[in-house]
Amino acid sequence: MVCCSWRKPKMSHEDHQAWRLRMLNYWKDRLEERLAGVTASIEKLEEHIARDKKDPPEGESLDSSDGSSQ
Repeated sequence: MVCCSWRKPKMSHEDHQAWRLRMLNYWKDRLEERLAGVTASIEKLEEHIARDKKDPPEGESLDSSDGSSQ
């Protein structure tokens, strides 16, 4: 940091880079966990949609899939 060059840094440049790398890897891991959960939800929902197209629930027919009642 140029603006604070008269101050003694709390961390060396190498230590700061190592800390930053650890933080970025931590964030990446947390995002990958969340993305895995979203991906699993999408896959499960797609399975349900495919199953419902093949075998609609009782009382529903494939002809009225657009939501209109006639």
